[in-house]
Formats: sequence, structure tokens, C-alpha cells
Amino acid sequence: GVGIKTFLFTNKASDYRPAIIAKINQQVKRYMPAIVINGVDFADVRQSPNTISMRISYAIPDMGIKDLLELTI
Repeated sequence: GVGIKTFLFTNKASDYRPAIIAKINQQVKRYMPAIVINGVDFADVRQSPNTISMRISYAIPDMGIKDLLELTI
């Protein structure tokens, strides 16, 4: 896994998003090379400061699949 839970209580003044995106890309490249990450977007944390909400758009080119995964942790 990416270890998203480790970022839950980090200082929100520091931008943790690039670290999460890098970790997602690293893990997908290593364990699921058939998947292409097209983008990772984060929701506004001011509404709920102890959660992380994100949308990961991805594709599986060999199967012609494009989809979106929404997570709130």
C-alpha cells in the first residue's frame, strides 16, 4: 500500500500532496505496471482537517479502460 494513513495527522501547513502522488505512482509502477495514472486531485482539507479526500483517474490501456477512484480517509 501507499500508506495514506501516515499522512492524516501531518502538519497541513506543509504540502503533503506531492509525496502522496509520488508514492502512488511508485507503487503502481512497481505492482501494477499495466495501469497508467492520469491524475490525482485532492479535495479542500479545510472542511475536514483530519481526513484526506482524493480522486485518482487511471487507465488500463491494454483493456481500453478509463476510470476514476474516489477515496476519503
